[in-house]
Amino acid sequence: MHVSNGEGWGFGILRPHDHTCFDNSQYAQDIGPGDDSYTEYDVKVRDHAVDWLAQEGAAARDKPWALFVSFLRPHYPLTCPKPFYDMYDPERLPPRLRRSG
Repeated sequence: MHVSNGEGWGFGILRPHDHTCFDNSQYAQDIGPGDDSYTEYDVKVRDHAVDWLAQEGAAARDKPWALFVSFLRPHYPLTCPKPFYDMYDPERLPPRLRRSG
């Protein structure tokens, strides 16, 4: 969603989608620890949400309000900051499911 001055653009989630399948295996090449523009974007979204809660949310204690926060992750490339990646031992994760055919 594109957000400016607290207003989102919701029409993008309402557009018709074709349900054709394509081979997206090339996107799975970059799996592992790392940062990229999607991670940076999510960090900015998080920071703005925290700032809003501290300022606007705290100021509006006497009336109802809602905050919608949406992140890009998980999304290709399947990377994440190393501290989060290191939280999971690959040996203890369930095996990958593979489609037959």
